[in-house]
Amino acid sequence: FNVEIFDTVSQGAGDNIEITITRGHLTVDPVTPLIVQSDDNTTLISQVVSIHDNTIGYANQPINIQLDNPSAETIFNINTTTNSDGSFSFDWNSSMGLPGTYDLLVSGIGNEDFLGFSKHLPLSVVPTSSNLTIISAPNSIQCQSPDGSHYEDVNITVRHTAADFSGITDSTILWNTGFANGMMTNLGDGYYSTIIPFQIPPGSYFINITSSNLKYQTDSHLIPIEANENVLYFYPVQTNISATHGNSTLIEFTIDEEFAWGQEITLEFIDTLGEITLQKDVIPHVSSFLTLTAWYNLSIGPHNITSESVSEYYNFSGLHEFKFNVIGELIINTTIESAFYGENLQLTLSVYDINSFAVNPISINIYYNNELTPFASFQQISPTQLVSVPLPLRIQTGQHLFSFEITASYFVPTILEENVTVLM
Repeated sequence: FNVEIFDTVSQGAGDNIEITITRGHLTVDPVTPLIVQSDDNTTLISQVVSIHDNTIGYANQPINIQLDNPSAETIFNINTTTNSDGSFSFDWNSSMGLPGTYDLLVSGIGNEDFLGFSKHLPLSVVPTSSNLTIISAPNSIQCQSPDGSHYEDVNITVRHTAADFSGITDSTILWNTGFANGMMTNLGDGYYSTIIPFQIPPGSYFINITSSNLKYQTDSHLIPIEANENVLYFYPVQTNISATHGNSTLIEFTIDEEFAWGQEITLEFIDTLGEITLQKDVIPHVSSFLTLTAWYNLSIGPHNITSESVSEYYNFSGLHEFKFNVIGELIINTTIESAFYGENLQLTLSVYDINSFAVNPISINIYYNNELTPFASFQQISPTQLVSVPLPLRIQTGQHLFSFEITASYFVPTILEENVTVLM
């Protein structure tokens, strides 16, 4: 360029300015994402453009495209020509290789406007999707017996399929229970199976099934499974049994089991009052006898006793209880205060149990001269009070035998006989 400068004051001047214009730099921008699934057959598009302005394309120019796999082996090397906007394309097909990161190299010699270039881009080949389907698996099984001699196997069958539902025949299918793990057997056509011995206590478990195949995405399933206790059934011959303080009695019963283990079971018998705790070893389906003693420290009245298994491997179903009635004995003090013909017999009464606690309430039937029918009855009265008994007119003056029958719930009925003088 030649530049000349003039003004009205200074002398004019001029000079030559030389400007050098160099060729531009190029880069490669993907138009479609450089991510493919390994089984895809697809076309990928990119564009060679100016590094300064991506609207300026490397139009209608020869380039070289090379693709290397993760092992640095060349998959293809082709020469092609860019389009009018600098774009180009190449095809990926499922036969080109396994999943991994491939190296895409695009290069060109340049032209009068652009320098030569060489650009490396990563091409991600991801495994194709797959589906793992549970064909058969149980929801629950029996737990092992306490000694481990009885247990149940879990049979599981799955199918591993591609997106087109065809069976994948070269997969590795793994299972894991948390207490064991292994690999399933290939049955062909995408089917796999296994048999897992469940030698475990009762509880909730999960079986994790996972597919493994370099060509396919991993799929997994959690199979919930319940290991159930051996269910017991309680069959008492008597459901309501009694014994007087200081005495013992027997209750006969049978235990049935759902799983035929046939092993000795330790049972615990506990009452709801927390006063009775007994243990008994029994054999299923065989009659057993439990001794119950009405110790003096036991509460008078009903004790609801429930049978439970000591071992976690058993659990009762249905009703598994019976009633044990502890019967007490009455301690009675009576005093005849007075008895007048045609009027009342005055009786002072106090009734206690063996532990000196008042027995409340009580009932009294009063008999004359061993008659079968009482001439007076008092129901649900206080155990310590003055009782006024009307005397019938047929009871004359003089000495007579009176019987006092005193009863209370869960106590032995007691009869006291008194010779009473009836006064005029």
